Amino acid sequence: MAEVLITLGIIGTVAAMTLPSIIQKQHEKVAVTQLKKAYSELSQAMSFAVNEDGTADTWNVYQYDSSGEDSSIGGDSEGAVQRYEPHNLIKRLKVVKNCQFKSQGCFIDGGYKMLGGGRERNFETLNNQYYKIILSDGTAMAFEGYEPRLSSSEDRAYGEIWVDINGSKKPNVAGKDLFLFIYTKDRIYPYGYQKNNVPLSNTNCKLNSSGYDCTSWVLAHGNMDYLYCDDLSWKGKSKCK
Repeated sequence: MAEVLITLGIIGTVAAMTLPSIIQKQHEKVAVTQLKKAYSELSQAMSFAVNEDGTADTWNVYQYDSSGEDSSIGGDSEGAVQRYEPHNLIKRLKVVKNCQFKSQGCFIDGGYKMLGGGRERNFETLNNQYYKIILSDGTAMAFEGYEPRLSSSEDRAYGEIWVDINGSKKPNVAGKDLFLFIYTKDRIYPYGYQKNNVPLSNTNCKLNSSGYDCTSWVLAHGNMDYLYCDDLSWKGKSKCK
C-alpha cells in the first residue's frame, strides 16, 4: 500500500510540473490556428475587393467630417476630421459589431503590451486613427490607412491592420494574441515580410522586442517558440527543441 501511495505521489508531482506546459502549448496551437484563419479571411476580402472594386490605390477610403466631433485629431486647417474608412475590405468580412471610430468596446480599454513588456497603443482612445470591428468568431480588427502622399513606390503599403485573435481575453500582448498586417494595393502581408513573401527580418520577434514581426514568423513556421528561446532565425533554427 505504501509503495502504491509513493507511486501515486510521484505521478502527481510529475503531472503538476508538466500540465502547465502542456496547457500553454495547447493555447499556442489555438493561437496559431486563429491567426491563420484571420489571415485567410483578410486575404480573401482583399482578393474580392481587388477583383470587384479595383486595387487599393483606387479606393476612396478617406472621408472628411466637419461636424466638429473629435476634431482635435487628424483635422485639416478648417477643422474637418480626415477619417480612413476601409469599407472595401470590411464589407467582405463577417462583422458582428462595427465600432467605427468610437470607443464602444471593440478593443480592450487600457491598451496592450509589447512582447518585451513595453506599453503598446490603446485602440479605444485613438479615435479617428483606427476603424474598429469585431468578427463573428470574436476576432477584433483595427484598420489604419496611410496617407497617399507618403510614398509613390509601386510596392508601398496603403494601410495596416491590427488583429486581436481572441478579442478582450488576455494576455493582450503583441506577438501573443495581437498581430500586425499591412496591405499593398493588391495583397495582405503579415508584418515582417517584403513583397513576394521574402522575409524582411525577425529582429522585432524576440523576447525583448515589440513583437511586430511575430506575425510573419507564426504564419511561416506554425509555432510561437520565440517565447522560449531567443536564437531563432529565418535561415537557421526555427524551433527551440
